[in-house]
Amino acid sequence: MQILGISEITPVMCSYDYDMAGLGGSVFNRRHTLARGGLCRDCHYQKKKGFARR
Repeated sequence: MQILGISEITPVMCSYDYDMAGLGGSVFNRRHTLARGGLCRDCHYQKKKGFARR
């Protein structure tokens, strides 16, 4: 993220994933992020049971 010059805003962008998943009726999980020094970004979405779009 330093190479791109966005290391200051990357943690905020990563937290946004959880909000967007919730709005879309999913649960978002991850253990590693590039922003926190991980070697990979492992993210998983799981659809909430009983969620119906209107």
